[in-house]
This record gives sequence, structure tokens and C-alpha cells, in this order.
Amino acid sequence: MFLRREKTVTILKILVALLLASASSIMWFYYGCTIYNDHITSKDFLFYGFYPAGLGISAILASLIFDGNLQGVGLRSTQAKYIGTAALLSLVLTVLPFALNLFLYLTGLNLFPEIYAQLLLYLFPGLVILSIAEEVMWRGILFTSFSQFFNFSTTSIIIGLLWAAWHFPIIIHSKLLYSDRPLVFSLIMFTVLTVASSFIYNYLRAVSRSIWPCVVLHTLQNFFFYTLIGPTERSVYPWSSFFMNDIGLLYVLAALAGALYFGSRGRKLLSGNKFSQ
Repeated sequence: MFLRREKTVTILKILVALLLASASSIMWFYYGCTIYNDHITSKDFLFYGFYPAGLGISAILASLIFDGNLQGVGLRSTQAKYIGTAALLSLVLTVLPFALNLFLYLTGLNLFPEIYAQLLLYLFPGLVILSIAEEVMWRGILFTSFSQFFNFSTTSIIIGLLWAAWHFPIIIHSKLLYSDRPLVFSLIMFTVLTVASSFIYNYLRAVSRSIWPCVVLHTLQNFFFYTLIGPTERSVYPWSSFFMNDIGLLYVLAALAGALYFGSRGRKLLSGNKFSQ
């Protein structure tokens, strides 16, 4: 009876977290369409920040409502080696495919990139805050909750699909992400990317028992894409855009390789065991 009640509470917590996140996303979408006339760009970074902020607030509220504390969202401290692993992974998943693109001449190098001073001023601290907001949901409340019902692989796939679906309104209704590529390609590649990345992030979450390595990986990946890769990559062929930025083919292949490796380690780590905070 106790276990049944505990599972019911966990299901309700997931539903409430996702419903609150959906409500905040709808509000963001409404104001994005009306105030910005459905044309949100990289210059509107501060407005974009409200989107993941709503996600984090939703996760925190659901945790407080059902648990009475924030223990389940994974804000505990962790060992430095896991932070270091996350930082190294950020380089492997971003700079390595970037270098391969240049080496194989799939993309070119823009020596005079267009950089917005305001964006750089707020970028890194802003990305840290936004990464915390996202990870409190994905690797915090959802990983902890879904792991009570599913194995590591199934949990990673579900969270990866939710992660992708949550970004779809931004991809479809703004000029912030992938506006230079066909929409169907962007949605498919982004979904593959988030599902593959979910295995990597979830392994870090499980082995460290904390979301902080995930926050570090998330922040540094976005930072490298916004400051190094996005501004400096350029097309050299009509099809070069399919190799550019985080949904480019080599970047997605790097994430898939990481998913195979860390997925195997995650399954062994949690084999026969339910994750507990």
C-alpha cells in the first residue's frame, strides 16, 4: 500500500511539473508572437531567458509541493572529478567536431565574425542560470522520478524526447535557432541530438548523484556554440549548413558516440537498482 501511494505521488509530481512548464511555455509563446511579432533573434537573449526560467521554476514548485524540499532535484555538492569530466566532455562534443569540419573542409572559418557586445556581456552568467533552470527539470525532478519506473535507457529516451519537444516552439517560432536550415531537418536532428545527449547527461547525474556536472556540461556546450562555433563557422558549399552548429551531422554523431559509451555505463551502474537521491 505504501509503495502504491509513493508511486502515485511520483506520477502526480511529474504531471504537475510538466503542466506548470507547459503553462509557462504557452505564456512565453504568446508574448513572443505578440510583442516580438514571432521574430525573436539572438539580440533578444534576455527575453529568451524567460523560457528555461519557467521550466526551472516549475520543477522547483512541484518538488516543494510534493516533497516539501528540494532534495530530489539534485542540488547537492559532488566530487571535483565529475565536474572535470563534464568540462572535458564539453570540448569533445563541440570543439572536436568543429575542428573536424574545418579539417575536412565541410565548413569554413569566418575570420571576422559578427559578435554582439551585449550578448557577450551577459552570456556566460546567463547561460549558467539558464542551464541550472533546465537541469533542475531534466536531470533533477524528471530523472529522479522516471527512474522509479523505468530503466536507464528508457528514462534517457523519454527525457530526451521531452527535452526536444520543449525546444520545438523556439525552433519553429523564432529566428534564434537554425533558421538557415529546413525546418524538418532541424526538428529531426535536434531530437536525435537531445535523445543522444540525454544518455550522457543522465550518466553524469547518476554517477555523481548531482545535477552540477550536467549544469557545467550544458553551460560550456552552449557557451562554445554561441561564442566560438556559431560566429566563426561559415558555409563553403550549398550544403555546408547541414554540418554547422549543434545539429550539424558531425556534432550529432559525436553525441551518438557518447550515448553508446555512457549508455552502456549507465545501464551497468543502475542495473537492477532504482536511482535514489
